Amino acid sequence: MILPEDFYKLAIKLFSDPNASEELYRTAISRAYYAVYHAWSKFAQSKDEKIVELISKGHWIHHSELRDWIIKHYAELGSDIDTLLNHRIKADYRIETNITPEDAGVALKSAAKLLDYLKGVS
Repeated sequence: MILPEDFYKLAIKLFSDPNASEELYRTAISRAYYAVYHAWSKFAQSKDEKIVELISKGHWIHHSELRDWIIKHYAELGSDIDTLLNHRIKADYRIETNITPEDAGVALKSAAKLLDYLKGVS
């Protein structure tokens, strides 16, 4: 079984590769995002019965629903989740745009903040 933090560790490994190229930066952003998505989904389930009910009916938490839930309950993290989500969309869907090491660094920094926050409240 893979854990959310395993995705984040992989993201750091890809980003830190001295021969990293754009595809590694894109993949690092995506893995960092999914580390946050899975960690926060699990956390949200522990705090919100509506989410538990949704999951029990075989549904997944949609990305925008999780984003909205985080902002509603932890507004101070709004810019971090938005930054990470926007970088992930750019990395995964906007292949005509360049992804730089700086883009990946910003995304990983936001992911780290979101994951570290959970360590403090879990």
